[in-house]
Amino acid sequence: MSWISSLLVALLAGAVALLAGGVVAALCVDWYHISSREGASGFFVVFTALLSGGAGTLVGLALARGVATIPGMTALKALGLATAVVLTVAGAVGSAARLLADVPPEIDGETLLLAIELQWPAGQPAPRAEAGAGEVRLGTLSGSTVRREEAGPLFLEDAHLVNGAWVVPGVAPIFTSRGTPVVNVTVAGAPLASVLPPLPRRPGQSDRQWSAWIAIPASAGRAGAAPSAYRFRVLRSSDPVRSQQAGPFTVETIARWFTRFRGEDLQVSGEYRVRRNGAPVPGAESLTWVALVSREPWTLLAAGDDGCRLLAAAASAAPMPCDASAPAWNLLALDRATTSEPRAQRQWLDTTTFRDPGVYVVGPMLLDTRTPALSPHGWPSEPMHEQDRPPLALSPDARTMAWFAPGNGYDTEPAIATLRLDTGATTVTPIDRTRMRYRTPELDITPAWFAHHFHWVRSEAGADVLDARPDAPLLPYRGALSEARDGGYQTYLLSPGGRPLRDAVVDILLTELGGVRRDPDASAADTPRIEVEGVVYEVSYSPGGDEVRLVTYATRAAAMARVAAHLDAIATSGRLDALFTKDTTPP
Repeated sequence: MSWISSLLVALLAGAVALLAGGVVAALCVDWYHISSREGASGFFVVFTALLSGGAGTLVGLALARGVATIPGMTALKALGLATAVVLTVAGAVGSAARLLADVPPEIDGETLLLAIELQWPAGQPAPRAEAGAGEVRLGTLSGSTVRREEAGPLFLEDAHLVNGAWVVPGVAPIFTSRGTPVVNVTVAGAPLASVLPPLPRRPGQSDRQWSAWIAIPASAGRAGAAPSAYRFRVLRSSDPVRSQQAGPFTVETIARWFTRFRGEDLQVSGEYRVRRNGAPVPGAESLTWVALVSREPWTLLAAGDDGCRLLAAAASAAPMPCDASAPAWNLLALDRATTSEPRAQRQWLDTTTFRDPGVYVVGPMLLDTRTPALSPHGWPSEPMHEQDRPPLALSPDARTMAWFAPGNGYDTEPAIATLRLDTGATTVTPIDRTRMRYRTPELDITPAWFAHHFHWVRSEAGADVLDARPDAPLLPYRGALSEARDGGYQTYLLSPGGRPLRDAVVDILLTELGGVRRDPDASAADTPRIEVEGVVYEVSYSPGGDEVRLVTYATRAAAMARVAAHLDAIATSGRLDALFTKDTTPP
């Protein structure tokens, strides 16, 4: 067989190897859950296919030259032999990868979850939800070591009595058929129970039924009252993992996965469906959010792809546009000390968002939980609003809300906007930056600032309308100090201001606070560096801008707080008022 024939065999064998390697790599993406973020899974498949193609070409060439001297050997036979070798290797690699992968079992083409119930001895209490978050961690053993585990929730809130014994349910995803399954249950991170459920490697339909109760052996050192028995079953991914009752309603959660973000409690991602008196509610089969609105009468807010609707005990309202991800602001509670976003429980049956009776603006809808009633007079598309910033006030007649409208930076400036809750009519009242000493939303937009500069006036039509106070006294200037831990990045901001204010701040640091000049950074030669109490600060301004910043990259929080307090005292005294102007230096 000639060299040309050998090269042809090598190229064809390489092509077969490229395809086979790509197929195996594509399967591995699924088996090993290789992320598609930034194209990682695609690069893996392409790189593996090219590597396989190169290896197959070399194998084909070596094999073709090795059998070239055998009598009767043709290029076609050599190609068949090389293809067989390449496919055998690809099959072996694929089989090994499959055996070593954590591939979840399925029933009816659906992945599975393990539902478990823990039973306490009669007369002994189960842990309460106040004790901390409960978790069910389903793992797989390699010998006596937990090789891997995934967590699901333990529903402490759903504890219930059965024949005098407390029972607590939980659930966790089944992620593999390999190894010996082990379930570790914890509350607030402390171990509660550890069991080895006899879960088959490939569960069947019969495993969807509850097992018999299995005793949990008493373990030495297990503190407090512990469960004495458990039972389990498997759920398909389309089965509800939790059912919660609210009057005549049953809210079922179909979980897709459980996630944890920055050490917080487990969060569920999935969808919900609602039953009323045991029957499915039309239009409430694939919901993204279900919240309890009222107990008298029992009412739910259900959000889905077609919008939001109220579900009452007897009937359901028509859906209207909504945004289930938007913060819910209670307009009747804006006079509280805090106006931060209520901590929404946007999972399971949400019982916290509308816990306090009131009038809530949630995206484009307005919900009065006292009636209850839903209307389309929530946030309008114009004037603009910042989603994470609450409204500023509700008028005394409770018919108009006011909020900060940031403007678009081109043809609209920051302003205070209002919305009539009954008609949807809007107004815009400009912010006088100079007279109101407005700097930035973060520094100034608070209910106290709003009440200082604006008030409600009763119109001839008998409705409250917003107006700027013409005689509001000037507020003193002051800076804004960011929060930080020792050794971290921290800033102190004065605004408006340019180079003259920056130079005045540098002079104060040097002459009044005992500061020492340090060599400027090579990349910012015009930015002074001043050391005060062992902390080095960069004092900068933006040419053509309106901010002066005191910045440190290795703070001592207490020391910087003293610097900020000294500068604040000078700013509020009025000594630097003439310097609080936007910088006129061309940028």
